[in-house]
Amino acid sequence: MQSCTPSAESFFFDLDGTLVDSLPGISFSVQQALRSVGRDMDGQLEVLIGPPIQDILRRLLGNGAGSQLDRVEAEFRKSYDSEGWKRSYLYPGVQSTLKQLKADGTRLFVFTNKPAQVTKAILNATNVASHFDAVLTRDSRKPPFENKGLMLTHLVEEFGVDRQSSIVIGDSPEDFHAAIAAEIPFCFATYGYGRLHDHQSSACAWQIDCFNDVLSITNEECR
Repeated sequence: MQSCTPSAESFFFDLDGTLVDSLPGISFSVQQALRSVGRDMDGQLEVLIGPPIQDILRRLLGNGAGSQLDRVEAEFRKSYDSEGWKRSYLYPGVQSTLKQLKADGTRLFVFTNKPAQVTKAILNATNVASHFDAVLTRDSRKPPFENKGLMLTHLVEEFGVDRQSSIVIGDSPEDFHAAIAAEIPFCFATYGYGRLHDHQSSACAWQIDCFNDVLSITNEECR
């Protein structure tokens, strides 16, 4: 179990499944992309959300990934960058909670596997972009960040963040491992797409069932 953070000065948020429900748009564009090669979506996409889209498409294509992956990814980008992202929406309570945190002087950051272009578009369209001190995407640099742990560490070092007065909030094992790698207490958003193993859940400082609970977690004892 991670140690509690008595008062958070900084929050690091994942995007998909934490701040926004992007599943409708991703599903729409994945379906279009797969149909371009005569395939269809088999099974639930929700459990795959989190990693970069190429990894998701590779898993969906299975044995056919090698010869079709580039085309399917290009078709997905074409669809998602133009139409799919517009189907994303904020989870209940995100707007008011971020506004309150910002008013309290808390530093707010986003780190996400999503490309910078659509990340910026979603945050602007949902009217929350101005709340964040910085938004870091995998393609924010060249070569791209290899994982979210490196992204978090980059933000910590660039902005001089105190790790132990910070909280990472995400909905996936990847977010959990990123927080561990960056040595920042982790809060698991149970309403998102991901699931944690029992040993990971027990290592979380907090778990929240709705975004509004972000305002209260620093006043509660850790699980």
